[in-house]
Amino acid sequence: MENIKFWLLDILEELLSDDLKKYQWYLTNGVEGFRHIPKSLMENANRSDTVDTMVDRYSPDGAVEITLKILNRMNQNELAEKLRSNLRESNAYAQRQAENQNLKSKIKEKYATLYEGTAAKGKHNLLNDIYTELYIVEDWTGGVNTDHEVIQIEARPARHAATDAAIKFSDVFSGSQHVKKVLTLGIAGIGKTVSVQKFAVDWAEGKSNADIDFVFIIPFRELNLLKDKEYSLPELLHHVYPEQQPLNETGLFDGECKCVFIFDGLDEFRSPLSFDEKKISAVTEKASVNVLVTSLISGTLFPSARVWITSRPAGADQIPSKHIHLVTEIQGFVTDQQKEEYFRKRIGDQDEADEMILLIKKSKTLYIMCYIPVFCWITYTVLQHIMKNRNTEELKSLTQMYTHFLTIQMETKREKDNKTPQKDTKNLLQSNKTILLKLAELAFKQLMKGNVMFYEEDLRESSIDVTEASVYSGIFTGFFKEESEFQQRKVYSFVHLSFQEFLAAVYVFHCYENKKMKELKILNPWYSIMSEDVPQVYTYDLSSEGSDNVFVRINRKWSKNVPLYEVLMGAVDKAVESQNGHLDLFLRFLLGISLESNQRCLQGLLTPKQSNTEETREHIKSLIRRHNCYLISTERSINLFLCLSEMNDQSVSRELQEYLTSERHSEKKLSPGQCSALAYMLLSSGEVLDELDLKKYSTSEEGYRRLIPALTVCRKARLAGCYLTSDSCKTLCSALQSANTPLKELDLSYNNLQDSGVEFLSAGLKSSDCELETLRLVSCNIGQKVCENLGSALQSANSSLKELDLSNNDLQDSGVELLSAGLKSSHCKLEKLRLVTCNIGQKVCENLGSALQSANSSLKEINLSNNDLQDSGVELLSAGLKSSHCKLEKLRLVTCNIGQKVCENLGSALQSANSSLKELDLSNNDLQDSGVELLSAGLKSSHCKLEKLGLSGCMITVKGCSHLASALKSNPSHLKELDLRYNHPGESGVKMLSELKEDPHCALEILRVEYGGEIWMKPGIKKYAVVLTLDPNTAQRLLSLSEGNRKVEWMEEELPYPDHPDRFDSWPQVLSVESLTGRCYWEVQCSGHYVDIAVSYRGIKRTGGSECDCRYTDRRIRSDDCTFGYNNQSWSLTCSNDAYASFSFHHNKQGIDIHHPRQPSPRVGVYLDWESGTLSFYRISPDTHTLTHLHTLTTTFTEPLYAGFLLINHSSARLCGTE
Repeated sequence: MENIKFWLLDILEELLSDDLKKYQWYLTNGVEGFRHIPKSLMENANRSDTVDTMVDRYSPDGAVEITLKILNRMNQNELAEKLRSNLRESNAYAQRQAENQNLKSKIKEKYATLYEGTAAKGKHNLLNDIYTELYIVEDWTGGVNTDHEVIQIEARPARHAATDAAIKFSDVFSGSQHVKKVLTLGIAGIGKTVSVQKFAVDWAEGKSNADIDFVFIIPFRELNLLKDKEYSLPELLHHVYPEQQPLNETGLFDGECKCVFIFDGLDEFRSPLSFDEKKISAVTEKASVNVLVTSLISGTLFPSARVWITSRPAGADQIPSKHIHLVTEIQGFVTDQQKEEYFRKRIGDQDEADEMILLIKKSKTLYIMCYIPVFCWITYTVLQHIMKNRNTEELKSLTQMYTHFLTIQMETKREKDNKTPQKDTKNLLQSNKTILLKLAELAFKQLMKGNVMFYEEDLRESSIDVTEASVYSGIFTGFFKEESEFQQRKVYSFVHLSFQEFLAAVYVFHCYENKKMKELKILNPWYSIMSEDVPQVYTYDLSSEGSDNVFVRINRKWSKNVPLYEVLMGAVDKAVESQNGHLDLFLRFLLGISLESNQRCLQGLLTPKQSNTEETREHIKSLIRRHNCYLISTERSINLFLCLSEMNDQSVSRELQEYLTSERHSEKKLSPGQCSALAYMLLSSGEVLDELDLKKYSTSEEGYRRLIPALTVCRKARLAGCYLTSDSCKTLCSALQSANTPLKELDLSYNNLQDSGVEFLSAGLKSSDCELETLRLVSCNIGQKVCENLGSALQSANSSLKELDLSNNDLQDSGVELLSAGLKSSHCKLEKLRLVTCNIGQKVCENLGSALQSANSSLKEINLSNNDLQDSGVELLSAGLKSSHCKLEKLRLVTCNIGQKVCENLGSALQSANSSLKELDLSNNDLQDSGVELLSAGLKSSHCKLEKLGLSGCMITVKGCSHLASALKSNPSHLKELDLRYNHPGESGVKMLSELKEDPHCALEILRVEYGGEIWMKPGIKKYAVVLTLDPNTAQRLLSLSEGNRKVEWMEEELPYPDHPDRFDSWPQVLSVESLTGRCYWEVQCSGHYVDIAVSYRGIKRTGGSECDCRYTDRRIRSDDCTFGYNNQSWSLTCSNDAYASFSFHHNKQGIDIHHPRQPSPRVGVYLDWESGTLSFYRISPDTHTLTHLHTLTTTFTEPLYAGFLLINHSSARLCGTE
């Protein structure tokens, strides 16, 4: 390498300064086949710097190659010849170049043509002519080792994630110098092998990666034949490429050149890679193939080499992630354009192509499957035959498609034999029955072992010798092929895994028909342990819908006359139990063939028999409808749903359609399996929903999780309180990034998403495909850290967010400061921001005030209620209101601990010529009359545009009303609504304002003065105190009431209360006598281990649920509909001394831990504003009696509430006075 550097430097030394700049210009602008060098690296580079950069980027040989090209373009022919002369003197370089050209010729000879499907030997297609660009993305989006590959495709939404970073296969080693080990994943038939072959052919033809010196494709299927011997790396290469001369003398292994090893088909390797074995480092050292491969991947052997591994997902987990620099996934034909391009390239007549594409789109199942190139070819073959013969039959199932494909292959074989065309499919199949059944046996036995490549020993197991296999691959080129011949040994496979699964299903029926039941024992987990004389235990279900006891065991004696439905049901159960779903498609074919109509199409191989499939179909339905069936994954559930479709049973589909259109969702609870099927239906329907509200559907936590993918096909998604977690946000992020998703509004409130979950969401918000305008994250257990992510998303050029609600989260000042940075961005489009009860203070107001003054600000509405802003905070905020850039129209500052002083600042802002404020709510702040007087000064201004003013609960008297009336008379054109509830205006105050309402010259339309009186002239929320008593008719028998029914205590023994329909009979609970509406406040003194302070509707269930041991204090055991906080009828704050948190809040089985310092016998204040839907809890200091906020809930209450308590294990609660 040093000689090459000297030669290159010598050449550049002879270039004049201007010529050197021109030379560097070519490097930075790119030369065909080479990546350009960034201008920053050449800006101040001298001649030696230029040489070093070229060698580092292109390898020594690549640097020479690009130098010769540039010199020729610059007409520096003498210098080019001088460099060639120096190179000719180097034997290693000359030999390397010779072997390079030899290898390129071999690659073009071997891979530039593609034998596809039924192409006869000697007939081929040029790879460049028929290759259709596949969609390849960085990272893996599917589940490794959990799904059948076809189910991965069918369960995936019909949209790709644009930010998956689509790349070209030719660029896998171009992105970074550090990327040396690449793993490419993809399902069977998706195009992995063709992609790496195209990479090699393009390299060999000089179209790309010209800086690479050698590319070696090494199929794992060939390495299987070398598993019993040891080789050095040069020896292994010579075995795979025997035409190559020994490469030791070329400098290949000395780091002198750039080399790529492509190991294709890891999933086909029958000797699993073991990275725990000792590695080798010397290229001359011999080792097993396994060790050679792992040493190359781990980098101990030939560390400068690039290694590219392809694999189906199921085999990929053999390689530790630390050894892989880049993971890519081939997703196949993702877009409609790619699919259509494939068919148009194969059909010269565009009208015929249009007709075929239309036929494919008519079948959702077929169209979805056309992600897979091989399936596209199968579909093309079948539809071309149907169109040619003017057949009007509509293909509705995969079984029909593959049955047609099989008969077409038989017709093709007959044509090859120059025989008269045979239109009778029965005779056609009958004449090939022996061969086909041998292949079907091979397909079945190897499928059960997980093999897709077959060797001599595999063939012999199915009574096929090597000679027969060669004959079969020559005759049945459409579905059985000879993959390669290596070391005088041949490797075979079916054209695609799905065809192997189809033939395997045919073999099952052949065995059943001919009583070869021992062959099928592997299918049924119970058959395998039985003999003729042992009673058999079958597990199947004919139970009613929704039953949890699905499996009913019956004793049967094993015999050859066992009913077919029991065989099929055994196969169903075995497929359901599969961890990786490897039997999913096989099961669909098996159940499809069970239909007599499909058996008639296979007549000649099978004898059509009328079989009763009712039991099997009911068994499948019962599995889908099970409510406690979490072990059946989403993918298995979808496959069961598709199995019913394959059996022409649309009953579950119809049930779910009726459920969607019904207005009575809550009366029927969907199982997780039904939710999986429903999500699949919505995704594959091609229709866009205006709104998807998951809370309308009655289901379990798992059921809600399975419905999440469906939000990609709706405009509004309401997922509030659906038990989502941070893991759910990964799916949500993918949905936000999906191209063409119509989603505009997303409500995720009351889910335990945490910071990590919202971090995923923030990544989705930055996507160029994300068009989300409204995001609600109320009570999602998120903190200050998440604000940085959201602030970054708001600054993204792709941001489309207009409304953001982060209420009831512990963001603190530091969090909102980070968020405010995004508000100032020129890309930020946010108009509405809600930060209610976010534990923020005065510093936040400074940040928001600054944001409002920004020329980029688009904020029109801010809600900062229930935060301790104080006068100093609102003063800072008011400065922003006066800015000419401020566009704010609505400001809510309810219960913000502000007083009269702040009114002067706000009044001044209202007088500003720049004021755009139309709504202002200052309710529940002690403004008093003096504050209203200062505020009224602003209301009098001609610049004031305020239309709605909220001053309820602000300690205002008739004097304050007088100031307001005066202001309205001075500027009567704007204010339309005034709220003075819970004040003391007196009759005269009400009268003067009411007269203005009647004045036609005054704009006032709504005046609210209810709940007036001197009682409300107290500071803070304690003014709303109510006196409550407990209802003995509701008390559970373990509860004792005392102190005038204001104290409740848990007892060891039940009390002899009389029966009453209102009495709770399981959990020790009690309700108040008084109903609660309006604004109410009460305090509770707790004592003991466990007290729930609740509010509930009267209609909460009193009986039912499980019996409980009330000494057990773990709150996680509560799940009954009659328990406070575990249904949609009640809300509860738990005060406990357990190991989790001193406080926690629950509603409808959703819980939030509230971490505050423990306090023995805590005193808790409860504030309810029924009309605004606010419920707040406060911890009360035993010394100062000050209130510390614990939790606030915002919802819509639909009926009066009642206070309630739940007590456990020697606990008590007492309703206290508030003085």
